[in-house]
Amino acid sequence: MLTISNLTYHIANKGYLFQNVTLSVQPGEIVGLTGHSGIGKSTFAKVVAGYLTPDEGTINRVQNKRQPHPVQLIWQHPEQAVNPKWRIKKVLEEAGPIDDEWLERLQIHSSWLKRFPDQLSGGELQRICIARCLMTRPDFIIADEITTMLDPITQADIWDVLRQIAKTESIGILAISHHYELLERLTDRTLSFETLSKK
Repeated sequence: MLTISNLTYHIANKGYLFQNVTLSVQPGEIVGLTGHSGIGKSTFAKVVAGYLTPDEGTINRVQNKRQPHPVQLIWQHPEQAVNPKWRIKKVLEEAGPIDDEWLERLQIHSSWLKRFPDQLSGGELQRICIARCLMTRPDFIIADEITTMLDPITQADIWDVLRQIAKTESIGILAISHHYELLERLTDRTLSFETLSKK
């Protein structure tokens, strides 16, 4: 289980972004985290994933033998999460040997591997980033507004796959979005970041 207790983070000269946030995500569970833009959700995601250090609080990330970093973050803008000078094959190999199973489940065509990131659509590139994430075999995924910039059909396709993977692979997902209705439809339960953050 991913357990976050009393997490607090501030930015110098700006004050606290959030204080005393406590939540948990079970293996195979999809938890939604909603709140308006600018409230600190993305910063919270970076803290939980280990990119930033909290001022206070604890994050209990389940460790297993599959990989040393059990919590992986999928970014909102896939074009900013890849090296634009690398072909897609190299982007995927950054996570390790390419796993054909994930390519098939995410409907990634083999022809994409020879292309550069700017030769794929936003939805195609996000599938690549999700596959790269899954190839690290995480216990938990933080999905930060990952389909916000995509059309409704692509959005639904990606979330259908992620829901299946969460259940079949027992991967917990913390889905972050300012679209409450989307999270209510996709997740097992939805939490308000504003309510959790006691500033």
